Amino acid sequence: MLNSRFLFALLTFCFMQPPAFASNSKDEEEIVARFKCSDKGDLIGDDYFIRREFYMTGDGNCSLYSMGTTYAEAHHLFLENSNNPIIRDLAHQEIVDEFDNLHPQMKSKENYIDLKDALANIHEILSYILIDAVEYRQEVLAEEEQARQNIIAYAKLEETYRDYVNYVLIDGRNMLFRQDVGNHQGTYFIDALAYILNKNLIIWSQVDVMTQQILATRPLEMEYDTLLVRSHEYRKEGANETLEIIHRGNHFNRLVRTDNQSELEKAVEDERTSIGWQLQKFTEEKSQLQAFLIASANEEDIAQCYDAFILPFIKELALKGIVDGYYAKAPNWSSYAALKKALKSEAGVNFQDPVSLLRRYLPAAANPLFVQLEPKAGKEEAECQRIAVQQQRETEEQRQARAQQARQMLAESDLAQFYNGFAIPIMRDLVQQGRLHAYYITAPGWLSYEALRVTFPGADFSDPVVFFRNTANRHIVAVALEEALYNAN
Repeated sequence: MLNSRFLFALLTFCFMQPPAFASNSKDEEEIVARFKCSDKGDLIGDDYFIRREFYMTGDGNCSLYSMGTTYAEAHHLFLENSNNPIIRDLAHQEIVDEFDNLHPQMKSKENYIDLKDALANIHEILSYILIDAVEYRQEVLAEEEQARQNIIAYAKLEETYRDYVNYVLIDGRNMLFRQDVGNHQGTYFIDALAYILNKNLIIWSQVDVMTQQILATRPLEMEYDTLLVRSHEYRKEGANETLEIIHRGNHFNRLVRTDNQSELEKAVEDERTSIGWQLQKFTEEKSQLQAFLIASANEEDIAQCYDAFILPFIKELALKGIVDGYYAKAPNWSSYAALKKALKSEAGVNFQDPVSLLRRYLPAAANPLFVQLEPKAGKEEAECQRIAVQQQRETEEQRQARAQQARQMLAESDLAQFYNGFAIPIMRDLVQQGRLHAYYITAPGWLSYEALRVTFPGADFSDPVVFFRNTANRHIVAVALEEALYNAN
């Protein structure tokens, strides 16, 4: 019997994940070519200096890699300097701006509740004041300003700062910045990090010179006349260097002036490391996918993947004239069963590697399929949001009941049902909230309890909070799971 949840996961993987065929040298070349930026042409800034762009791993920590650090190091530095009021002052505006979106652990504290309620009460009063009650309105507006000052004071507290670092600035969460066109109008945690590192910081955007629009993706060489403009700038007195990074969409890369030879050499190595990490991730994902196809009803699952996605895609290419029109109606390419029958006498046919298979029998379709498998900007987020919205259509009463049911599953050691029906949906919620990278609900190794057992052989799944905190190294999932299980009331 076909496992429909596995099929959905497989098709989601096909549509949303980059291909992981790193065992083939041609695939490796194409993956490197797609990610590498340093060979795509240099960029000119609004100061007329030439800069070279270097790709940094896109796992949510790209801003940190672009600044020459890592999540672990940045997290340590933030906490180590939490008693420094200068750093808290640099960082506090981010907490103020994110006040309504803070982590539930922060929102549950009495000081946050008092501040939130005070501001809500003032806004309610303002909504009822008559237009001619000018003097009274001015009094309430003064109270509103005081309430906002109280929020600023709260944001500067060491406890608040540490909570934000521990609960919001989690592994894989992009750093925010104030887009102030280089006018130094506000600082966030990213500026506080620059201060700790004793660096200046410039965040650049790439602009289409003709339309003056900020570009969300890097255009093809010579496709546009573009210019780098400063989206944000922070300068620290006595800094020993200026860090320069570029922001497009939801990704950061490093920029280095072409007259800085030592930094160019370091950036080359860091880009090579970043691309190497992508290749490793692709290889691991391919291995996980193959493990699923073997462990599952693989013939049916492979057939569904080809019939629902790969073969219709080839037909579409044929109708567009990208491949010979014959393939739009060729009997041998009408279904997985027909294709398998046609190729049964061929040696070395591997249906688990569709790109390689197409390179062998239909080369014109191989690269379009390879590109189609690449995640498109926003597609992961949109799908994650759709799933999470569906799951969140439940009342508080239903959440209580679900938590009670989940606790009962654990008590009865029904681990598969617990992980599939409770823990993994919580991961999807975290992705939708922007607190966890979308990778963790699309990668094959995280799609189900059965998948986790393949990914983490020998792990103890009996205590899911401990599992996610230690074995899987996903502290944010452990915290959310513990809260959902035991603090639902």
